[in-house]
Amino acid sequence: MFYKIRTIANYQTPDLKLKTIQMKTNLLLFAVFLIVSENSEAQPGSKHIYQGGFGPKKLLESTTPLNKMLPPDILSTFVMDSMYVWQWNTLTPNAWNTFNKDLYSYDVNNNMTLDLNKNRIGAQWVNNWQDVVNYNINNLASDATIQSWISNSWQNSTKYINTYNVNNNIINEIAQTWNGSSWVNSENYSFGYDVNYNNTSFVMQNWISNNWVNYLQYTYTYDINNNMTNSLRQTWNGSSWVNDSRDTRTYDINNNPVSSVSEYWNINNWVNAARLYFSYDVNNNWINFLMESWSNNTWDTAWQDNYSYDINNNMTGRVFQTWDSTQWLNNAQYLYTYDVNNLRVSALHYTWNTNSWLNVDSTHYYYRMISGYTEQISFIDNIGIYPNPSSGTFKLKRTAVMKSIEIFDTLGENIFYTEILTNDVIDISDKPKGIYFVRINLDWGHVTGKIILQ
Repeated sequence: MFYKIRTIANYQTPDLKLKTIQMKTNLLLFAVFLIVSENSEAQPGSKHIYQGGFGPKKLLESTTPLNKMLPPDILSTFVMDSMYVWQWNTLTPNAWNTFNKDLYSYDVNNNMTLDLNKNRIGAQWVNNWQDVVNYNINNLASDATIQSWISNSWQNSTKYINTYNVNNNIINEIAQTWNGSSWVNSENYSFGYDVNYNNTSFVMQNWISNNWVNYLQYTYTYDINNNMTNSLRQTWNGSSWVNDSRDTRTYDINNNPVSSVSEYWNINNWVNAARLYFSYDVNNNWINFLMESWSNNTWDTAWQDNYSYDINNNMTGRVFQTWDSTQWLNNAQYLYTYDVNNLRVSALHYTWNTNSWLNVDSTHYYYRMISGYTEQISFIDNIGIYPNPSSGTFKLKRTAVMKSIEIFDTLGENIFYTEILTNDVIDISDKPKGIYFVRINLDWGHVTGKIILQ
């Protein structure tokens, strides 16, 4: 499916093709954070795409210098032009060989409409697959068609069709496969929400004998700060839903997740399976992720991730280690670099070989700056502020770990800043009506958008 995107610095890139069904929902199990952080450099052109607008691109005209206090990313933003993946050639020491690339195209609203993936074969680039995405008037992806390059022509493979409610939340997605002459239903995903726009349910059905048949469902509950505290996974036994697994999460005062306990259903009891712990630095950057597994009625340490950051809070490194009962053993390492705009420009992947790190692959990103104001407000909707427009009170929907929020007026003045929101409510009802620009600082970078006070 192509349900959700994640944002790194000022550009958007779709989530990875995660195998587990729970990754297909907006609110992911905490274990996914590991996968995302590990592979954020991999395949921005994932086959499941959901793209919103990239605005805003330019401020309204003003006699006041617009760069007085406004962050540079409000004045302009970037889209990714291409991504190249290099692989370390062990047959030719000290040699990097390009073997894969993605090329991106956009519409006039800077929505990604095409992700073209190519493989390097000899001295030539050969088509591999492409994603073709269409959007509705709100700049929400209405459908995406995945095609494979076979016998020198594009052949249909999979198609995804999305439906949204009036709040621009996705409520249904249908996956179809190509049988050689027509599209055939395959899977159906349905989403439910509470009054705070939190995703409370996810149901998956398979197309069997011309009917949709239940397969699995997830149910989510939240605390007063809209943090997901429980998720319940159930499977369909032909007549009713049966418990399968569940997760229970806790948070600190900054609404950062600090622990998660996973359990599985064994006949009529819940049994421990895994336990996760999360640690943060003073800037609320995620610096450690520790996993324990349940064995012989006790928790055993399994593995951990350690993260490092630069002065701009960009993640610069990640080291994955396993526990052998006496000490931590290196397994994999990722190093990231950024340009002056805090855009990630490279990611290097290493593996541990007895006593040293060995090259595995590297990914390099290329961008272009875009300018010009857009009336679309769906970008900030996708981040999770509603209603928009508003009479002054905006609600924040937490789909990521948010460090702080800043709001600027069209003169570039910072009129609002906070690191902790009461009930996730932003109140600027005392400000004049008009257009304002929001910068949300996340654990991996920041995103910007427009809100309207009316």
